[in-house]
Amino acid sequence: MLQDCRLAVLWIVILAVALSGGCAFAPPTPTPDAVAPTPTAAPAVAAAPAPRLTAPSPTVEAAVVSDTVGRLEVVTLSATSLTGNLLGDPIERSLAIYLPPSYGHSQMRYPVVYFLTGFGDQVTDFISGAHGFAMPLSLDSLIKRQRIREMIFVVVSGRNSLGGSFYVNSPVTGRWEDFVVKDIVPYVDRHYRTLTHARSRGICGHSMGGSGALNLAMRHPDLFGAVYSLSPGLFAEDGLTQSQMFGSPGAIDSFLTFQSALASVPDAEVPRAFGEAMREASARRDWTFIFTCAYGAAFAPAPKNRLPHLAYPYRRVDGQAVRIPEIWAKWEQGFGGLPGRIEKHRGDWRRMKAIVIDYGTQDEYPWIPKGCEYFSRLLDAAGIAHQSVTFAGGHEDHLGERMQEYMLPFLSDVLEPGDRGVVLDSGDN
Repeated sequence: MLQDCRLAVLWIVILAVALSGGCAFAPPTPTPDAVAPTPTAAPAVAAAPAPRLTAPSPTVEAAVVSDTVGRLEVVTLSATSLTGNLLGDPIERSLAIYLPPSYGHSQMRYPVVYFLTGFGDQVTDFISGAHGFAMPLSLDSLIKRQRIREMIFVVVSGRNSLGGSFYVNSPVTGRWEDFVVKDIVPYVDRHYRTLTHARSRGICGHSMGGSGALNLAMRHPDLFGAVYSLSPGLFAEDGLTQSQMFGSPGAIDSFLTFQSALASVPDAEVPRAFGEAMREASARRDWTFIFTCAYGAAFAPAPKNRLPHLAYPYRRVDGQAVRIPEIWAKWEQGFGGLPGRIEKHRGDWRRMKAIVIDYGTQDEYPWIPKGCEYFSRLLDAAGIAHQSVTFAGGHEDHLGERMQEYMLPFLSDVLEPGDRGVVLDSGDN
């Protein structure tokens, strides 16, 4: 009877939680993923400067092909890097892989572009055209119009049962950075005819995937030679304070109330209670609550704490929310800590052929443009060549256009296509 009363109290609290603001990323259904711009650049350090993004990239010389239809493959990969995650998420993950028109009747190798999706997005969203980009049709059209060279294009979803992994290694959500660099890239290189050097491999992404692409490019310049980041999650000096997670006292108080209610639930009932909390939050479109859970599990994991296994940076003292500095610092490092990261990886950034940050000046989440501008200034100060490209628009309303007319043509120009197609040795795919 007491247990039922405690659960009833939790449901009442959950329904009462009303966090302010929205999520800076596409709202998820929290289930695992299923089977005129103004450029800014520091002095150039690469041997060949990257093309400028002052207009849609010019027509490029395309390979001669016998038809104009590429092939889409959706494959399921068992990701050993995600084994043992505390969320109980399956390790089987879906990839969408586009093979260009000449792939089926040639022996060439091709450059590869990896695209990391945003919060809550699945690979199927970029097949159905949910964001104005549909595989394989969009890529076929770009190749037919000679806007891009032939390439292999891989869509990777970072969605998990909390909505997003942020593509980082976490003892709670799993080793998502390793999933990309140790599971996916080797898998694609083993099973498809790719050019396997960094100068022919690019990484890009939107929102959560945009920040993930920057982070992975910075940490693995041996794998990725160019990065294009669309509306990335980046914090300026006060970005975390301005984010929807902590932008109002009500948001903090509501999350603390939720945690207090969950603490009263018997251990055996916690998974069911938390799952119901996520479903209730999704039903009322409370993306801030969902995003806070996912962000904390990724960047401030606390495996010994109750679901969602995060260390929250506030606690109540005499009825007031008090910040915990050492935990707050972990939350800041997620999308922030940019000066230290740039300084630490200055040499790695300079190995990149091209770095592009592309964002809308009318983003619904003002901390994102501020963070992008701050990041660009820091790169300038460090003498790291890059381009900062803006457009009049919001967080997602131009996503398909930016991918097709800017991101892919730019990467096509930057990545080396090989010596007019590298012929395979006997026994290759």
